[in-house]
Amino acid sequence: MSELRKEILAGVSRSFYLSLNVLPEPVRAPFSLAYLLARAADTVADTDAVPPRERLEFLKRMCNRICEGREDTALSGDLCTALTDKLDHPKERLLLKRLDQCLEWFDGSPDDEKAEIKRVLEIILRGQSLDVERFELVDGASALPDAATLDEYTYLVAGSVGEFWTNLSAMKLGEKFTADPLPTMLERARRFGKGLQLVNVIRDFPKDLRERGRCYWPLPELHAAGMEKGAPLESLLHSPEIVEQVSAPWKKLCREHLAEAMDYVRSVRNRRTRLATALPVLLACKTLDAIEAAGWQTYLQGVKVDRKSVRRELLRSARIALFR
Repeated sequence: MSELRKEILAGVSRSFYLSLNVLPEPVRAPFSLAYLLARAADTVADTDAVPPRERLEFLKRMCNRICEGREDTALSGDLCTALTDKLDHPKERLLLKRLDQCLEWFDGSPDDEKAEIKRVLEIILRGQSLDVERFELVDGASALPDAATLDEYTYLVAGSVGEFWTNLSAMKLGEKFTADPLPTMLERARRFGKGLQLVNVIRDFPKDLRERGRCYWPLPELHAAGMEKGAPLESLLHSPEIVEQVSAPWKKLCREHLAEAMDYVRSVRNRRTRLATALPVLLACKTLDAIEAAGWQTYLQGVKVDRKSVRRELLRSARIALFR
């Protein structure tokens, strides 16, 4: 299955591929497989080319196939028929065309790996389905109902991945993974994932609202910051003061999550795993720095970390891995 990793993974995972590629062999394969399956589900959940209820049915079928073990020989073919001609990203099209091979890889995986992959995919698929239900089965743009829902969202789509990463690393690497208690590492891992997802929420706010009618900021907090009740959410794109007031405490929480993520990195014994875990948190910190330094117009256009910065953070990751 190394062909699948090389052919597809680099094209659909961007910077995360760098982390996967340096992992020790005992965990590289199951992490790569879980990512490919989650990325396929994400492709289904995110496309606007298929009606939301049809996408929800596909997500349910994927959950039944992967998490419940129900036979569904038509799943890959149906997905290809419904989606592949409507996707702009060539690697996403290729991933769906090769989904049968990913599922065969999953079916042939050791039972302990399959159990962990099932668990995390069930959580991720639930989060993706909730996203479609909250934002696409309603008329117009919508926001999350409260802070607890945003916290739950960051756990479902990313904090759970931290748990998966930690449980599988402890299982496969044993004492080479960490000397810290597993419950401590799991709590740090949840916060690690939540921090990474909060960076995405903060960075993508303008694009999510403008292009998809999604606002992940809690509606009560928007009203408390001065947005009039009944005002269209799109007005936030012209209200930097309101957005800054609402996002400020979440940025602070994000920094706290990422600080816990760095504690996680420092606690990892295996150098390759430490390198793999250091890179995403360093890139997240760099992205958050860039967002906070950007003016409003730059923020609206989209803040990105350039390739030079990625290379620099990769070198920093290497130093952390070697000289912690």
